[in-house]
Amino acid sequence: MAIAAPAKDDQGNVLPHDHPELTNDGRLIRRVPVQWVIETPAGRRLSSAVLEPSSKDVDPHCGLSVDLEQLMLAEGVDPLEHVNKSHPAGALAFRVSAFREQYFQVGFDPVPENDYHGGVWQRPPLGAKFTRGMKRKLLRGAEWFIAIEGVSIVDA
Repeated sequence: MAIAAPAKDDQGNVLPHDHPELTNDGRLIRRVPVQWVIETPAGRRLSSAVLEPSSKDVDPHCGLSVDLEQLMLAEGVDPLEHVNKSHPAGALAFRVSAFREQYFQVGFDPVPENDYHGGVWQRPPLGAKFTRGMKRKLLRGAEWFIAIEGVSIVDA
């Protein structure tokens, strides 16, 4: 799959954008470290930190880091094998449409160690912001890509 190189700012950082080559039915994979698993009276679940965008010191445009399954599949790369290289505790899968329906931008943001890296960017003027309520809404539509045994994605 050919995908256009994203535009960059003066510092070489990818600018927030919505890549038309990424289809709405494609999936975004979000890696989950063990630190994002919390204990609650109802049991173990994921923290809302799972949908916390990068800080300005990591990404001045505060994108949410994801892996673009569609690109991996198009190049014959096994997404599970690719994600497991970093040994995450688990990983979630979201449909691209879940973010676009809430007015977020979803784009290609390759990094040296990951050719299939993408970003999800907020658009506050349109209501696309990673608020607590928005995170819960998005997490309700997520599914495990690599499950963490005994951990719920959200409280029941």
